Amino acid sequence: MKIFPMRPVGSMHLWRTGQPSPWRWMVCLWFMWTFFSLSEERLHAGMPNVCTYQDVEMTLVRQPCVQAVSRMVKVWKPNCGQSSHWCIGYEQRTQYYTTYKEQYQPQYVTKYRCCHGWQQRGNESGCLYRMCNTALCLNNGHCTGNYVQRCTCPQGFQGGRCEYDINECNENNGGCEHQCLNTIGSFMCKCPHGFQVAADERRCQDIDECKMINPGCQYQCQNTHGGYNCLCPEGQRLQADGKSCIVVRGCENNNGGCQHRCIDGYGGRFHCECKSGFRLRTDGRSCEEIDPCQTNNGGCEHKCERDSSGRAICSCYNGYTLEADGRTCEDLDECTRGNGGCSQTCINTEGSYTCTCTPGYQLGVDGNSCYRIELKVIDSCVNNNGGCEHKCTHTNQGTVCSCRRGYTLQADGKSCRDVDECLNREGCCAQLCSNNPGGYTCGCRAGFRLNRDGCRCDDVNECLSSNGGCEQMCVNSEGSYSCACKPGFNQAADGRSCIPVAVTVIPDLTDKGPQRGDLPRIRFEPTPQPIIPITDEDLQLPHEHLMDHEAVYECIPGTFGEDCVLSCTDCANGAKCNGKQNGCDCTPGWKGLVCNETCNKDYYGEHCNSICACQNGGSCHHITGKCICPPGVKGDNCEDGCPPGYYGTDCAKKCVKACPSGYCNRLFGHCECSPGLYGPFCNTPCPDSFWGPNCAIPCDCVHNSTKKCIPETGECICRPGYRGTICKDSCPVGFYGQDCASKCNCPEGVVCDHVTGHCVRNCPAGFTGDNCNKSCDAGQYGPDCRLICTCGGHKCHPETGDCMCPPGRMGILCAETCYRGAWGVNCRNQCDCVNGAPCDLVTGECLCPSGWFGKQCGEKCPEGRYGDQCMEQCLCENDAHCNPIDGSCICVAGWTGQLCDRACPAGSYGNDCKQKCSCANSATCDHITGECICAPGWRGPSCEQKCENGTYGPGCEKKCPCQNGADCDYVSGTCSCKPGWRGKTCSKACPAGFYGQDCQGNCNCANGAQCDHRTGECMCAAGWSGEMCTQKCPDGMYGKECENRCECFHNGTCDPMTGMCICPPGWRGAQCEEACQPGSYGVNCLYRCFCLNGALCDHINGTCDCGSGWMGTACEQACPEGRYGPNCESECKCKNSLSCDKVTGECKCKPGFAGERCTEECLEGYYGINCEERCDCDNNATCNPETGVCRCPNGWRGRRCDKACAPGFYGPDCEDLCNCSENQPCYHVTGACECPPGYTGPACEQSCPPGTFGPQCRGTCKCGENFSCDHVTGDCVCKPGQRGRHCAKGCRDGEYGPNCELTCECKAGGTCDPVSGRCHCRDGHMGSTCQEPCPEGRYGENCSQICLCLNQGKCGRVNGRCHCKPGFTGEFCEESCGDDTFGDECSGVCNCSENGHCNPVTGECICALGWMGKRCNELCPQGRFGPGCIHTCTCQNGASCDPISGCCGCLPGFYGQNCELVCPHGTHGSYCSEQCDCVNGAKCDPRTGQCDCQPGYAGDSCEKRCSSGHYGQRCLQKCDCKVGECHHITGACLCPAGFEGHRCELACRPGHYGPNCLFTCNCDNGAVCDPYSGTCQCKMGYIGPSCEHSQAGR
Repeated sequence: MKIFPMRPVGSMHLWRTGQPSPWRWMVCLWFMWTFFSLSEERLHAGMPNVCTYQDVEMTLVRQPCVQAVSRMVKVWKPNCGQSSHWCIGYEQRTQYYTTYKEQYQPQYVTKYRCCHGWQQRGNESGCLYRMCNTALCLNNGHCTGNYVQRCTCPQGFQGGRCEYDINECNENNGGCEHQCLNTIGSFMCKCPHGFQVAADERRCQDIDECKMINPGCQYQCQNTHGGYNCLCPEGQRLQADGKSCIVVRGCENNNGGCQHRCIDGYGGRFHCECKSGFRLRTDGRSCEEIDPCQTNNGGCEHKCERDSSGRAICSCYNGYTLEADGRTCEDLDECTRGNGGCSQTCINTEGSYTCTCTPGYQLGVDGNSCYRIELKVIDSCVNNNGGCEHKCTHTNQGTVCSCRRGYTLQADGKSCRDVDECLNREGCCAQLCSNNPGGYTCGCRAGFRLNRDGCRCDDVNECLSSNGGCEQMCVNSEGSYSCACKPGFNQAADGRSCIPVAVTVIPDLTDKGPQRGDLPRIRFEPTPQPIIPITDEDLQLPHEHLMDHEAVYECIPGTFGEDCVLSCTDCANGAKCNGKQNGCDCTPGWKGLVCNETCNKDYYGEHCNSICACQNGGSCHHITGKCICPPGVKGDNCEDGCPPGYYGTDCAKKCVKACPSGYCNRLFGHCECSPGLYGPFCNTPCPDSFWGPNCAIPCDCVHNSTKKCIPETGECICRPGYRGTICKDSCPVGFYGQDCASKCNCPEGVVCDHVTGHCVRNCPAGFTGDNCNKSCDAGQYGPDCRLICTCGGHKCHPETGDCMCPPGRMGILCAETCYRGAWGVNCRNQCDCVNGAPCDLVTGECLCPSGWFGKQCGEKCPEGRYGDQCMEQCLCENDAHCNPIDGSCICVAGWTGQLCDRACPAGSYGNDCKQKCSCANSATCDHITGECICAPGWRGPSCEQKCENGTYGPGCEKKCPCQNGADCDYVSGTCSCKPGWRGKTCSKACPAGFYGQDCQGNCNCANGAQCDHRTGECMCAAGWSGEMCTQKCPDGMYGKECENRCECFHNGTCDPMTGMCICPPGWRGAQCEEACQPGSYGVNCLYRCFCLNGALCDHINGTCDCGSGWMGTACEQACPEGRYGPNCESECKCKNSLSCDKVTGECKCKPGFAGERCTEECLEGYYGINCEERCDCDNNATCNPETGVCRCPNGWRGRRCDKACAPGFYGPDCEDLCNCSENQPCYHVTGACECPPGYTGPACEQSCPPGTFGPQCRGTCKCGENFSCDHVTGDCVCKPGQRGRHCAKGCRDGEYGPNCELTCECKAGGTCDPVSGRCHCRDGHMGSTCQEPCPEGRYGENCSQICLCLNQGKCGRVNGRCHCKPGFTGEFCEESCGDDTFGDECSGVCNCSENGHCNPVTGECICALGWMGKRCNELCPQGRFGPGCIHTCTCQNGASCDPISGCCGCLPGFYGQNCELVCPHGTHGSYCSEQCDCVNGAKCDPRTGQCDCQPGYAGDSCEKRCSSGHYGQRCLQKCDCKVGECHHITGACLCPAGFEGHRCELACRPGHYGPNCLFTCNCDNGAVCDPYSGTCQCKMGYIGPSCEHSQAGR
């Protein structure tokens, strides 16, 4: 026999052998028994963590061997022989027996040991300690083998298996000063660039790069906090690499600050230039465009515009076309093109055209069509001028208002406001500009006079007027003049007079000087140096006057002038001799040596020093200064006229031609020429007999005796022999010739010809000649024809001189016209004209006066016509009446002017503008009604009240845009900001770092604090306090000024800035008041639990707390057999049980046992699990308590022991054979061969038949009908259901059975059958005794009906009627309660607000999202949201929390789901939607967008570099450089060429030059190196760039 290989428990080896050895078997068995007795005898099934396993044992077994033996045995046999008696016979019987043999054979046995991963320590009952698995605990976690296996984690890890890293940086930043970097199991502190971690591994300390490493600076290295800077010598700057230096040329630094071009010069100097079309401003750096249109309107006649290239482009007004020269404009005759669109007559006008209609027609509103007058056209401008202040135009769409030139239409579309051309720089004035209503007037400063173009100012040559008041020489200058003295004179204190220089006369023997006997005195003196240089030829003295020992002549008193030929009697025009009698004192308006010259043009009065004030081409009288206005211009100063280049009633029309004087006739537009000229271009001299402006004035000179009429003045130049102002007088007797200056030299009695001076005879009247036979020539008469006809050029009678006048003339000189009413030759005919019309003196034709026409002037001018022959069209405007005679306009109220085209002057209104306005504060009044039109900023009937309540401007209708309490100017709306505000509307706070009025204050707040932009007070960032915000909040305090106390539970820490609680692991909520939700744990409840089977997870460390019935790290294992409860920590204490419930420990008893611990056997009649089954055995049989199998008593058989033994058998299990004779019964119980009384049958199994009883049923019953007979005794008893003496009565209620002796057991009102006792149950009950109500969902008789109730309604067991749960109603509970009802049958009335609905069951208010309270009428408090406000908001950084959804409404500067993220760089504002405009590396505040400038920059967008002399943060630090500028960021001095040193205070060392003395000189032979440019100044004898060559060597 072989022994099977086996592995015993423990360390037992396998033995293999060929033959069995008894002693070896014994040793083996002893060893195995010993081992198991020592190690496993205490382990058995039911212990915790004990597992079974199969082992092989060699067991000595007894094998049964069945043997058989046959023999004859005696047996009783029935029916023996003829008598059929029992007899003894023999039968062969085989008996079986068992024998046994012993042998060893392998046998599998069940053994117990600790389950895998578990171990037993000491004498514990079971395996209660985990065997630590190296794979269980991660990250070097230590396993503790307690009953529940746990891992003890090393520092830096957490979790059930130490699988999660702890982020130490989440708590107090890991203690790091700057950046904390989490690592697996640990963390490390990191410092920004330029810093290193200190020895404590937490703080950051600055790295001195200049000492520790070589940063590569070319010159000097300067350590800074967190970095370093390379410094360059003065005059150099850093290159792009930030380390090497290059020489700074002036223009290299920001282009020298030049806007356009920078030109480098010597020694770092430079200057700025501008591009073509620009000129340099006064700052020397910026450029401004040169607008060619500002100078003489760019040469354009009309409009001038500057194009992109800076050129002047001319254009014309509507109605004009540009001529070929590109500058002048020519009128466009619109009437030549389709008659201008006019239906009848088109009249071209300057710059436009006008349609007119023939009499009987009227011009329509379209301005083109003509309609018969009977068609009434309603003109909207008729009434009140259509509401327009100036001009009103009627259109199909209604009234259109417009303003005269110089005015602009206001917002109301009706009123006009004067345009201040001077303020808007629209005027052409070169020097002074004075605004006036509807226009402006140019003026000039003293020393200048206005040019005729009305714009430019010409210098006044004061020396031309009385020599400027100078005694000797007058020197004119721009805008002024000065007096000078001739050699030999000194200037007196008054600056005008000259004082002779007193000198001693030195005789000159060689030159006696000029010899002149009439000179009273002669002085000689050397010529002194002239006071001023004399270069003007007019001021040069003869050369001989400048010689030394010059002779100076002095006139005797009473004489003066050249050669002393003039005397005081020569003073003209009322002048008198001065006190020294050496000159004339001129009367006002005259000048010259003898006061015979009028003042120069534009001057008048005493000494001609007064400047004329005449405008619009007017000239002033040289004495009085009174203005003589050109045609069409009126006013004391000719101010009522048009500016140069314009004419018309509103000066809106352009002159027809460009007039040389600039002015044209206001009425007709033709040029107003200077006196003596006429023609389109005023370049044609006046024809004979005409003079004055435009040659419009006929000369008054007598034609035949006049040589010439001066065209400028009209002065008559007489022919020889004539004199007088009009040359009508002949020379007086004895004189002849030009100006009658010659005396006749004729003998006595002979007259002298007054023309030729010839002596002539005294001929009779009408004749002349040597023989007096020649008739007088035309124009002469009298004796010898010496007299001149005085007939105005007409013929006279040669003898008498009587005028022979033409028709229409009469009188001695024919100078008289016909008297009124006469005409023709000698005025003999009478006129027949009416209405005072004269007739033509020659033809007699009626000359109708203005306003009349017709042959006899008997018809009035039609409306709209006036003047001669009614040919003039009225020009009156604004409903004025036109005088038919002279066309003068009679204005309606509110209008004035020649054409009634001007509103009343400011301050007047009404008829003739005679009423005075009562408007104050520069208000204008309505020129018609006098109603005040307030100036911007005023209101009230008289405009006496300022705008109030935040309004300004015209009518106080504009709303002030000023914000933040700024004062609003009631006129302009300009905002005066309060301290801390800036911007046009004071809407911007001061930039970060500034405060106060105009943001001039500099803040000094630390730690990110903001300073109050109004007061400069530091508003500490949350977490800081103190005046300068330098103190951190103490523990437990947070927020601004650390005034809030932290309210964090469960040892949570508080963020000193926001007060937000930093919860310890396992807690959450705004105050760490809530534990982690089920399924999460750890810091911020971020970790997910891995517990299974409904186990609870420790909200702090994630350890699983297993529920009943489970165990393991993740509660993944069910309790082993024999253990139950949480974590399987309880031991089952059941007996006679299959197992215990792993959850509750409840014992699961084996069949046949019951009780809490299965210690009670089943009672008689019960069996099975928990003895709950009832035995179904008859005939007093007992049943097996485990299986319920009936154990039949003797004589009975069958499953229920309800069958008697088969005939011939009896006794236990009916196994015994009856020994009765064949005809005898065998009692199946005892085997007796006789039945007990009352029974019959082969086995006595049947009761006696009815009516019989007793032994062998031989007795006969003698009972009545209602009786039954006892089958045993024969006693008569009432039948079941009957009672009484005669058994005639039925059973009473509750009784049944024979004689009604049994009591009914029916329940729940069930009735009992009086015979059988069977219960008849009422509806709703069932069961043998009606003890069971109908199960749920059933009702009615025998619970056979199915309930139809819905929504968990219960139906009545009797009738099936539905009883609804609260919240439902209806026959079948199919209807829910309405919105306002609840409870049983919906009878309750809800009391919830509109923010919630009512629970239909309880009536409790279920609040909508965001509401809480008993009636849902309270909003969620801050920090809560959701249904009933049960959730806690997680919003950060001051964000608002939506009470409904919990969504966070981020403040400007933040974004993210919880507003936990700050806006990315470059964005700011609400949800980071706005782009920052910061430049030069500046950061912008994520909330406001304000820029935090880097050092060296300033401005709203940090776009400006620090100004010269400043540098650093906010440009507040001042440079400390002796020479040159400093770097705008670092303040390092940038030395110019020739200097070096920290402050550029040192000159270059010998041999060095350039900026910061960077370069080494290359001069040889002792040459001197220029420290600025490096050029070599060679010593004598050397040449070359480096002085390397010797001249001698060449």
